[in-house]
Amino acid sequence: IYHADNTPEKDALRLLVSEIVSNPLLGAVIGKFRTRNRSANLLTRFINIETLAFQWMAQAGRWKLMKLCTIPGTNFIIRRKILEDMGGWDPKAVAEDTEISFRIYIMGYYIKFLPQAVTWEQEPQTMRVWFRQRVRWVKGNVYVLIKNLPMLLHPRAGQVRFDLFYFVSTYFFLLSSLVISDGVLLLNAFGWAHTTLAGFSYLLWLLAII
Repeated sequence: IYHADNTPEKDALRLLVSEIVSNPLLGAVIGKFRTRNRSANLLTRFINIETLAFQWMAQAGRWKLMKLCTIPGTNFIIRRKILEDMGGWDPKAVAEDTEISFRIYIMGYYIKFLPQAVTWEQEPQTMRVWFRQRVRWVKGNVYVLIKNLPMLLHPRAGQVRFDLFYFVSTYFFLLSSLVISDGVLLLNAFGWAHTTLAGFSYLLWLLAII
């Protein structure tokens, strides 16, 4: 699966197919995507840094340590039989790639990160488009999280629990930390609260650890 705004390198698809054919336990294989328009402006430069960091830490790190990966929106291959067995895509899932990743885990398959398979992707170049994209991601991933929360207590959940906690951390704990830290900053600015720089730093460290 490739988005229309993608330019895969000539051997990308061959590498993905070779990998999934060689291992029957793989339900899907995902490649790496790079920012084609990374030099367009400051926003695309930051997006480029973000995508690289996410892929090497969240995707490659989780695969290396826990055999977990989340299907991205592009540059991946999935077994057709799995789609047929699960009855296709969830029409309510805005972030259909994340949603189908969880169902692949539950069916007992792995999703592998294969960084040698590279595609070049066009990223948003304006804040308006970028914001709309991120709102859709948040809505979609929160839906997936709520849908799969019962899996925390399911005996077959296994390592899926880690990804559930990962999503809770990203979309709830992180948001709470940002709101609290910004709130403290505003209270100080208006003189309604008084903290030292050291005290505020300790608060940020505590929130980061949580």
